[in-house]
Parts: sequence; structure tokens; C-alpha cells
Amino acid sequence: MNIHKASLVVLGVLMLVASGCTQITGGGESQTETDLSSSASTSEEGSVSENADSSITMIPSLLPDAKMGQAYQFSLQVVGGSAPYTWQFDSLPNGIILAVNEGDTSKATLTGTAMATGASDVTCKICDGSSPSKCLETKTPLRVTH
Repeated sequence: MNIHKASLVVLGVLMLVASGCTQITGGGESQTETDLSSSASTSEEGSVSENADSSITMIPSLLPDAKMGQAYQFSLQVVGGSAPYTWQFDSLPNGIILAVNEGDTSKATLTGTAMATGASDVTCKICDGSSPSKCLETKTPLRVTH
């Protein structure tokens, strides 16, 4: 394996680890960063869908707990891919919204005040501006406590 191929494999592994992937399968000299993304598996706390492109990573990949009735604000960033980015978060707790930075779409904030306790499995989908788009889909819990 030459140095360039080895660098792609290492880069792919680092991006999968940063996005919450806990297992990587496959191997061999012909494996590239793209091949690594198709072997992503589900982790217990967060997951990356099998068709997700590992060249886009959300940092951080896990969301901190919110407290009912208290202001919640948490910043997120996407790395990799090409701007502009589109963000979609489904199943956020009631009172929490996603606000994408208008000047820099690689940054977004979860903000608001949660109205009830409970746990939500938040589905996050981030796509870049390339054609065809590269997308990352991940699911992560967001708990609201007293």
C-alpha cells in the first residue's frame, strides 16, 4: 500500500470515529475512504446510517441533556464536504429548535426551552452543496431532565 492510500484509509477511520461509528469492517489495499463509509454500523448512543458519506462529520456527535424550563443552547458544526450545507433535525423536544448560521451554514445551534421531561431520539441529516450532495444521517438521544 502506498502512502497516499494509507492516508485515505486513516482519514476515513478518523472521520468514522468522530461521527460516532464504533465498528469498521473490511480491509485490503483497495479499500478507500468511500469504501469505509459503507461499512458503518450502529452504536448504542448514536448511529450513522449505512448510506451516510463519512466525508461529512457533525461535531460533536452527541447532544448534552436539557433541563425542563431552563434555557438550552448548544453549538454544532459540520466539517468536510462543500458549503452551503442544509441541516434537518427531526424529533427535537418540544420548545427546542435548530437555528442555522446564515453567514456560515457549517454552523448551527440548538436553542430554546424544553417544556417537558423525557427522551427523544433526534434524527440529524446534514447535506453539503456538492452535486451530487454528500449527506450524513445520524441519530442521537436528547434527554430533558428536571
